[in-house]
Amino acid sequence: MIEAKLQAHYAAQWVARYGRSYLMPQKDDSHTAMLWNRSAKMFLSLSSKQGALAFDIPTLTLFWLDPRGSMGTGFSLDGKTDKEVEGLLRAMLGEVGLSPMTLKNIFDVRLSGVNWFWLSRCNGGLGGDPGR
Repeated sequence: MIEAKLQAHYAAQWVARYGRSYLMPQKDDSHTAMLWNRSAKMFLSLSSKQGALAFDIPTLTLFWLDPRGSMGTGFSLDGKTDKEVEGLLRAMLGEVGLSPMTLKNIFDVRLSGVNWFWLSRCNGGLGGDPGR
């Protein structure tokens, strides 16, 4: 259980990096926040004009949501290194009209040791409903 929570924490850093890189900085750092969307059952970044980055924990997938909330491009983190995830995220951001090079490297995200395969098989291993 602890390992699953730690791996989900590392994965969530990608949403925070998006907020830090593309949203207007706030004094309280809220631009890096993730919000729980009950209907989509995913965590979302705050929105920009282009949309928002979403993170689905059970499938370990990052998705792009357009400004109307329609799901667009996405990719699984399962089996990928941090460098592969960064490359895929930069490509996805470029596809929606954001400069891929704006993605800041602001966290010490050590994902090379994260076992995405194991976490993706933890059916409900994170425990509970984050919406409660």
